[in-house]
Amino acid sequence: MISNGFNRLSNHKLLIVFPIAYDLLALMYGLLFTGFYGESKVSIKLAIEVGLPSIATIIDQQVNVMANSLTFYPGMVEPSLQMLLLLAIGLLFTAFLQAGFIGLVNDLTLDKKLTFNNFINYGKKFWISYLVVELVWIAALVLSFLLIVIPLQLFGMLIFIILLFTFRILFIYWEFTIIVDDVSVFEGLRKSRVYFANRTDNLFPIIFAMLAFNIVIGLIVNAIWNPIILILFIFIYGYASSGFQVALMLSLYKVKNNNTEDPESNQ
Repeated sequence: MISNGFNRLSNHKLLIVFPIAYDLLALMYGLLFTGFYGESKVSIKLAIEVGLPSIATIIDQQVNVMANSLTFYPGMVEPSLQMLLLLAIGLLFTAFLQAGFIGLVNDLTLDKKLTFNNFINYGKKFWISYLVVELVWIAALVLSFLLIVIPLQLFGMLIFIILLFTFRILFIYWEFTIIVDDVSVFEGLRKSRVYFANRTDNLFPIIFAMLAFNIVIGLIVNAIWNPIILILFIFIYGYASSGFQVALMLSLYKVKNNNTEDPESNQ
């Protein structure tokens, strides 16, 4: 399934343009406002991305110079209306890109031609849905820190990580389901749980490969903390992570094809 995903990606290179351009623009914006700061360190990032990939996910959050990272804004300016405005614009822009990217992943899986116009059309149709998804994730993270991590400290952090990974895996198809089935955010959440319950044997190898890849790339990028290295790995990360997204979408369609009549009947 993973090799199939990368084989399909090799014939549809337009897909990788979006995550690479997204990260390059985020880096340029970040360097313009904060410059490149921080030092090399060993940092292991446990991350499973679904949708538009970004190398910001695996950069150590204390020195995240990428403007598409939520931790970038508090470090750029003091808490203010300006910071909130920039954050809001970033969330809207990311939601649009997420919708367009996932739409193209869906088209690629269905052997449709990838076009920039389709990217724009998916973005215009689904950006509100992905904005809601972003806000749900942010709210869940904030509440988890307030109710679990802060009161329980180290033990709370362990519980938080376990809960986060459990939720991410149980609803691994959430973002995809919104476009694939053309449903609302919370109906997509429900249906993604059904798809996971009917998963095939291909799913966990994809998840483990994504996790291992992020750990390795995160170790390298954070250990060799250099702008040239970061730019190089933006290209590597954009290509490889896009391939994993295609593989994940293929696994979703395999579930759907195996349960064409009533996927919920197998729960």
